Amino acid sequence: MWRGFTFFFAIAVLGAIAPSSFGQYYYPQMAQPYGQPGYMPYPPQPMYYQPQPMRPMQMEQPAPRVYNFGPSNETLVPANEVPAKPLPHAGVATPFPTMQGTLNVQPTNGSYRALPHATKRGVFADAGGVDYGEAPCGPNGCGPAGCGPAGCGPMTQHIPHRGKHGHGHSIAEIGSYYLVPYLSNRTAFTNTTTGNTSEFPMTMEYGGRASLGYIFHNTWGARFNYAYLTGLSEVNTSNTVAATIINSAGPGPLVLNGPSTALTAGIGTDSYNFRQRVEVHVGEFEFVKECHCFDTTILFGSGVRYARLFQNYHATRSNGGGGNGVTTISLDQVDLDVSNIFEGLGPTVSFEAIHPICSGFALYGNARGSFLWGNQTVNQSLRVQLRQDANPFTDTTTTSSANSNPFVTTGEVEFGLQHGWRLGRCYVFSRVGAVASRWWNVGSPNTSTGHLTFLGGTAMLGVTY
Repeated sequence: MWRGFTFFFAIAVLGAIAPSSFGQYYYPQMAQPYGQPGYMPYPPQPMYYQPQPMRPMQMEQPAPRVYNFGPSNETLVPANEVPAKPLPHAGVATPFPTMQGTLNVQPTNGSYRALPHATKRGVFADAGGVDYGEAPCGPNGCGPAGCGPAGCGPMTQHIPHRGKHGHGHSIAEIGSYYLVPYLSNRTAFTNTTTGNTSEFPMTMEYGGRASLGYIFHNTWGARFNYAYLTGLSEVNTSNTVAATIINSAGPGPLVLNGPSTALTAGIGTDSYNFRQRVEVHVGEFEFVKECHCFDTTILFGSGVRYARLFQNYHATRSNGGGGNGVTTISLDQVDLDVSNIFEGLGPTVSFEAIHPICSGFALYGNARGSFLWGNQTVNQSLRVQLRQDANPFTDTTTTSSANSNPFVTTGEVEFGLQHGWRLGRCYVFSRVGAVASRWWNVGSPNTSTGHLTFLGGTAMLGVTY
């Protein structure tokens, strides 16, 4: 009896020490790094094998059952069984694997196990994990069968690891402006006989805008902006009474006044044409910084701006001429041209924010401030042409010029609605918004003092790649 009990006890001890005598079951999620509790102490082999990512590695026959995301104990029925496949022959030397990671699984206290917890060591080096050459499973790395009974355990999925920053992208925008200028002086002419003053109508001006930039993976970048705007306003009148005096606007010193020599002699009719023009060219180069605050994308910019502002006032008085029986006049015309040109350079700062709403729609807004130093020139020219039979032909031109170096401050605000959609690797968007712009101390078309304001809207199309 004692011999039988001793024999049975020896068989039980042998089975506990050598479980391979009864069959092996390997659960890859429970595999631990070399030297940790729970690791099956199989010694590493001197040869290497070709890694097989995304595919479980199996033991020799008898074929085991391998679980991708199975239970943490043997009380549950395994799911998603994968057919067994023999290991590669250990005698064939294969290159060192780039990386064979493990997913550290932490079982819960209940019957089900939590999802894998992936760390930076648990992903491939090219996806942001450990560097090449490290030994993730043991001090000697992975052998032909890995660092455990079936390698380092199956990598059933790759956990994406973006790294510290995203990818760089380019931004291109093109659009148009629809603005109405509000000038400090909009006077077209003055009738000194009646005391009435006529002003230029406020007409909408049109222009284009474009922007091109690139933001690197570290969220810093550069951008170039260009905007162009031009518009013309016009007033016409006539006079048939020699006693009526019509004068051009402006402080002078050159002034167009009536009546003409022909009308004073009772010949013909004086026709007046007054024009006012504003033209703006703006170019900016700035460094930008992109960041996020919750769902809002913010773009800061700082750089340099160049601006050229051209304002012009032109007045013409002409008389078709004729004869009065004593004198014949074939030409009587006077032209007054006044131009106010400012060119300046200085620093500029900008701020832009985009906040998504829903269905591709978003609210956007931006603001910009600039400080410009430059040169302002006011040129005046008065040309008088008179041809009458009794006197020689007269063609004289008088000019006047004044220069100054003002400090010009500009401020701009824009806000509106944006809609965007994905097109392959591109994000295409359109914008419609309201615009307000103010230029301090730039004068008017016929004076060197005053301010200029633009109010209106803009429409734009852009793409991010």
